[in-house]
Amino acid sequence: MTDQEARYDRIAEGYATWWAPIHMPATLGLVRRVDDALAADGARRAAAGADAEPGAARPAGVDADAETPLRVLDAGCGTGLLLAALADGRPDARLTGVDLSAGMLAIARRNLLAAGTGIADRCTLVQASLDHLPFPDASFDVVTSAFVLQLVPNRHRALRELRRVLRPGGLLATLVWVAGAPGLGADEAYEAVLDAHGLGDGPAEGDATDGDAEGDATDGGATVPDDDARDDRDDRDDPLDASRAAARLRRAGFARTTAEDDTLRHRFTPQTYTGFMRSFDDEDLWASLAAQQAVDLERDLLARLQALDAGALHLELPIAYAFGRRSPRP
Repeated sequence: MTDQEARYDRIAEGYATWWAPIHMPATLGLVRRVDDALAADGARRAAAGADAEPGAARPAGVDADAETPLRVLDAGCGTGLLLAALADGRPDARLTGVDLSAGMLAIARRNLLAAGTGIADRCTLVQASLDHLPFPDASFDVVTSAFVLQLVPNRHRALRELRRVLRPGGLLATLVWVAGAPGLGADEAYEAVLDAHGLGDGPAEGDATDGDAEGDATDGGATVPDDDARDDRDDRDDPLDASRAAARLRRAGFARTTAEDDTLRHRFTPQTYTGFMRSFDDEDLWASLAAQQAVDLERDLLARLQALDAGALHLELPIAYAFGRRSPRP
């Protein structure tokens, strides 16, 4: 088991409760864009007749000629919410979700069973790495991937695998983090409270300091815990903008690439931010505290957060939707 696999097994329940709802509106935006792309394919085929684009992706639900189900792969399906949304709009589609984490797949199975009649029956879940997919060439008509490519050790290799399992003309639809995420004021407040309780990287209240203590975890004024679950958006190798995200797809062999910039926005309250940190983002630290220490820390954190301007609790993360097609040539 890889370290990453073990990590996501460990945080799977917290991810489903706290992080998935934050990014889900942006993820559902990927579903809308896939719908639009497939509808446009269907319109082109209808307008041009039987001679239209032999490599075009199939229209939503069913191939116009073969009457065979649309085959969809969600690469890095996580908790299965994107997979369920894709299935909900395509009653005749057959869908596969792949994830490295068995813990995530267990939650995905639960969410698919709760999603609606027959959805789980049309979805297959497979534990595998994106750079070694256990499918034959040209197995799928559509491949989606939301906030996953930043996690694989070799993005180019993973993109080549996604291209391999797409049929010629098939659609790849991705959603990725973009570099340059601004700091969150609430994170600074959180670190200050940790320091005051002797739990952070800085000095506890009353300690002497010259202002240059080693171990300061700040980055442009915003601090991020070492095991921050939001490390998923670490921008060391994220594209600078949507055009760079599209360029990555072209380098991996995709054609007809398009992309658009967007922003993921979420408004915390003092209570939901505290719950997010305590139960997910910094769960290990909170679990290590004595009961009264946790009560005191939560009380002081809520007081500090309630004194902040509302903007300090508004999370804004740059994202990009990027799309490509597998060209008919090898």
